[in-house]
Amino acid sequence: MNAPALPDPAARADQPSRARLHVELAVAPVLCFAMEQSGVPLIRAASVRNDGTGILEGAELRLVLSPGLAPMRRFPLPALRPGSSVELGMLDLPLPPGALREVTARERAALEWRVETHEATLGEGRIDVQVLPFQHWPGNGAPPELLASFVTPGHAVIAQLLRRSAEQLQGPLDGYQRRDPAVVRAQVEALYSVIRTLGLAYAEPPAGFEHHGQPIRLPDQVLSEQLGCCLDLSVLFASCLEQMGLAPILIVIEGHAFPAVWLTDDRFPEGLIEDLPRLRNQIALGQVLAFESVHAVGGRPADFEAAVAATAVNLAGDQRFRFALDVRACRTGYRPLPLRQVDVDFDDRPTQVPGRAEVVRLLRVAAEEGPPSPPPPPLPDDVATRLGRWKDRLLDLTLRNKLLNYRPQARASVPLAVPDLAAFEDLLAANQRLELIGRPNTRGGDERDPSLAAARLAQAALEQAINDLKRDVVHSALPHDRLGVVARELIRAARMDLEEGGVSTLYVAVGLLRWMEPGKRSARLAPLILYPVTLELERARGRVHLKRRPDEEPIANVTLIEKLRRDVDVDLSRLAELATDDSGLDIRTLLREAREAIQAKEGFEVLEEAHLARFSFSKFLMWRDLEDHASMLLQSPVMQHLAGADSTWEDIPNPVDPARLDAEVPPHALPMVLEADASQQAVVASVLRGRSFVLQGPPGTGKSQTITNLIAAAMADGKRVLFVSEKMAALEVVHRRLVE
Repeated sequence: MNAPALPDPAARADQPSRARLHVELAVAPVLCFAMEQSGVPLIRAASVRNDGTGILEGAELRLVLSPGLAPMRRFPLPALRPGSSVELGMLDLPLPPGALREVTARERAALEWRVETHEATLGEGRIDVQVLPFQHWPGNGAPPELLASFVTPGHAVIAQLLRRSAEQLQGPLDGYQRRDPAVVRAQVEALYSVIRTLGLAYAEPPAGFEHHGQPIRLPDQVLSEQLGCCLDLSVLFASCLEQMGLAPILIVIEGHAFPAVWLTDDRFPEGLIEDLPRLRNQIALGQVLAFESVHAVGGRPADFEAAVAATAVNLAGDQRFRFALDVRACRTGYRPLPLRQVDVDFDDRPTQVPGRAEVVRLLRVAAEEGPPSPPPPPLPDDVATRLGRWKDRLLDLTLRNKLLNYRPQARASVPLAVPDLAAFEDLLAANQRLELIGRPNTRGGDERDPSLAAARLAQAALEQAINDLKRDVVHSALPHDRLGVVARELIRAARMDLEEGGVSTLYVAVGLLRWMEPGKRSARLAPLILYPVTLELERARGRVHLKRRPDEEPIANVTLIEKLRRDVDVDLSRLAELATDDSGLDIRTLLREAREAIQAKEGFEVLEEAHLARFSFSKFLMWRDLEDHASMLLQSPVMQHLAGADSTWEDIPNPVDPARLDAEVPPHALPMVLEADASQQAVVASVLRGRSFVLQGPPGTGKSQTITNLIAAAMADGKRVLFVSEKMAALEVVHRRLVE
């Protein structure tokens, strides 16, 4: 929520000028222990603008969280001229240790703020904040990843559940060490069977919990009350799975939650999954197993197969899907809640209640033994295996990828009427400038039937297209006026892709494959070969010209090759070799080899068609870079360390201590282009020494300024710098500051 703008504050009569302030604070509506533990800030952004007529000097912003939750903190403000503003970014308001951990009921608090000088108070305000109990998940009040903090694998109860699971399995719970999905599934099923025998009852979750959050029953509370809603039970299963050494996933849909688990030692590296088709694809591939946790409780619990089958309905509708969390990937920023003492104060329910005696025994043992020892680390992969897995993640194998599921669109593609693909490719290879022409526009008085006219004139049109191709003219099925509109849009979009992403996305798909998913009836289209091209539009004459990009080579659709290899057992690897002839690619040979590879597949067909459209290859370029330089990467000590082949990292240069910065590094040795404090300057000095490290910090702590100074200092030292950012905005910020 934002603080409102302030009216003119009262000022002394003899004050020569008055400052009129506009203060904005972006404040989280709720606060809880998990947020504080994970570094989720209460004040996400702050700004102050001087809307008055005088210069504001010597002012500071004072913040306090009452009643008594956080002491006052002061944030000095720079001098502000009339109309100028300052962005303070995230403001840290540290709380006393344990202050939020002891909260057991929802409380009201207030963030009180004041802007003052030595002479006067220029403005003040108050923003209400809800303080939540220790085990309350805040829902939309915090990042979704915070839910991972409520997965507590180290809880003492979890060890007892796993002990009984191992007895049920009659074997070890060794995670992925045997590298067999069937073994992993058996471990999950054993856990499900144990929880199924405890006689737990089902409780309805609060309405809208996926938005508003809810208190989550920790493992000892679920067992002592013998009660849990879908989120309680999903968190319980995820805690057990993580302690097994497996990688759990929490899936949240409208009004419901259920767990899943990786059957292979993998993860969604981004942690938060908002693309349901991508998750469904991993489930369909047998990489991820989802099951209904609520099927293990209630009066008539179902077996594991029924629990797995029941997830199909909840995963079918994209509209109900909210998000999924890969707990292991979230662990880099969201730690489990610290353990509390196991609750052994049982109620007076008789032990004749189904499963009650077992629950009581389990809880008593957990209370006596305390938290378990950490599980043994999984067997490390060799460097080549990890590198191969990283490469796989760069290939988007979902049907949202146009390289696998191309749909000709009237506004975003141009179908080309090419009578001879081989001759057409020869012209592209020779860098010929081809003119695209559409079919003549139909006049209002034309009474011919379009389909009948096309059938009657097909042979004539084919002959015309053959003759025109010899004159560097290519026909399109689009009307002439429509061709110009689509070409203009493709040129604009391709230019934007190049400016924002650094890569061109305009290609001619030479040859298409019609293919079928296993068990599906609808066919998909995918390009076989992609030719990089540019478009030119002569506005005065209304002409459209096509030409190959001279600095890039044609490429095979490697994404399609990998998709068919994994899912359909079709080997199109010969296509990737791109056989050539004297004039460029040997298109006839490539299409013949593709037909030979799919000849036994029902519904598969190679189409001799060409389409002009945009295809994204940004991740493919990274995949190609890893593919081409694999041998060099495998010898890199850094790569071997990141891939887990060596758990130690010896970085010889010592980091610079901010407290000893002036003594260790003379000022002229740090060519800073932006203001920086001692900790930021120490980072730059450590880099110039050759130190390797990861720098982390919440929003507003000066990471962009530090990156800018790092780049400038490295360039001044004669080093080359590669700056990579997932968000173009970050690159623009750094570039702007370097230019300034």
